[in-house]
Amino acid sequence: MAHSSKNNLLITRYLTLLKNEFRGYGASSLLSDFVAGITVGAVALPLALAFGAASVSEEYAAIGVSAGLITAIARTSVAVKSGGKTRLTAVFQSLFLIACVFVLSGAIGKVPYAALAGVLAVTAFRMNDWATIRSYFKARHVGAILQFSVTCVATVLLDLTYAILIGVGLAFVLLLCDLCRATVDAARDGDTVAFRMSGNCYFAFADTLCAAVEANRAGAKTCIFDFSGVSYADLTVIGAVAELCESLRAAGAAVECVGVSAHVRRVFEHAHADGILQTVN
Repeated sequence: MAHSSKNNLLITRYLTLLKNEFRGYGASSLLSDFVAGITVGAVALPLALAFGAASVSEEYAAIGVSAGLITAIARTSVAVKSGGKTRLTAVFQSLFLIACVFVLSGAIGKVPYAALAGVLAVTAFRMNDWATIRSYFKARHVGAILQFSVTCVATVLLDLTYAILIGVGLAFVLLLCDLCRATVDAARDGDTVAFRMSGNCYFAFADTLCAAVEANRAGAKTCIFDFSGVSYADLTVIGAVAELCESLRAAGAAVECVGVSAHVRRVFEHAHADGILQTVN
């Protein structure tokens, strides 16, 4: 009984989604989907033939993995640019391809490889958003330019699958570097030194903080670690702060940690270093 109720609920939700998908759907939308479907089919057919011809050679056998990805991206891009409104675009595209296979199979088999190569070249060119790419170079966006260039070179020298993996991996590394960008400013007022930290403090920041403290601790009777600008700190950084606090207190300096957010306080607790925190931040 419970299983039947669950199925009924799923069917009801599906019908609701389907109703929302075609809400306000009319003849103009149907025509747009039909034209977009035929356009996508006209692009997908020679593209599939081109990949099929390329994969015949053992040297390019691995292209089969990339072909599905390229055609999927190309179909989506062409469908959107052709004015497709709903998922009926894929239905019309499928019907067009089936008709071509059964009606035009003889003619399709006589298409020269040179024409198929041209299809691949034009498709690859049109899949790029050149306005956005130009804006990267115009604004000298080093990270985006590096990702674009490395992915292009990897596509030519290796394979699209590897190129995408390399591009995504490079983007992740650049994102991590950007997230890890943290700073520490030391401000001295007499025998009091305040270390103001800001940004996301990952493990690599621990050495930067230790260097800043060692360079400014001489003659300091009070050291303040200001966490008000810290949005994230990992266990390595908190461990380094705890060791610095112990070292400074052993040297006779008073130590305070202020501006500690709830998240950073939890990290202090996980590191069993919350004893160095002040009750009032």
